[in-house]
This record gives sequence, structure tokens and C-alpha cells, in this order.
Amino acid sequence: MVNIRINSPCPEFDLAASTGQRVALTDTHSKAHASQLGWLFPQFKTADCEVALILGDSVEKAQLYAQILHLPFLVLADPERAMYPFELI
Repeated sequence: MVNIRINSPCPEFDLAASTGQRVALTDTHSKAHASQLGWLFPQFKTADCEVALILGDSVEKAQLYAQILHLPFLVLADPERAMYPFELI
């Protein structure tokens, strides 16, 4: 398990997104609940932040999740849950 401190860098990842593309942490420029992130998304964009959600499921489920919640940001599929064995400390 990897320990992650709040306000520390995110671990590197490379996952399939709800759009079908692959996204790695190095593709983003950044450092709740999905629908809340969706409502706050304009504020994040104004602050020049990137938002992505990692879902521990298939690309198809990530696409459906993004569609149902009308999310304006990427939903990344992590079916192997490679990004899950960490905790915020």
C-alpha cells in the first residue's frame, strides 16, 4: 500500500478514459463526489486545474458513469484497481 499525504503529488498512473483515450498523470497539469466535482468544474477550470475521476471498473462503465452524471471531465477506467491500494494520511 502506498501512503499519500493530502496536498502531496499524485502517484503516476496510465489508465483508459471514458472517451477511449489513454491518460497518464504526466498528461495532466494538476494535482468529493463526482457530481460535486461536476458542479465545481467551472471554478477548477478558472483556477487552471485539471479534473479527472478514477473509477475502479471497465471503460464501458466509465463511459456510462460519465454520461449518467453529465460529467464535464474525464472518467478514467482502472479495472485492475491499480490506483486503489493507497490511503490518504
